[in-house]
Amino acid sequence: LNLSNAAAVAVYEAWRQHGFAGAV
Repeated sequence: LNLSNAAAVAVYEAWRQHGFAGAV
């Protein structure tokens, strides 16, 4: 797991907790 991967996962988790609906 490299840094860019970890950053992407962190951002994704933050978005999920904010409850983005159909953003993907």
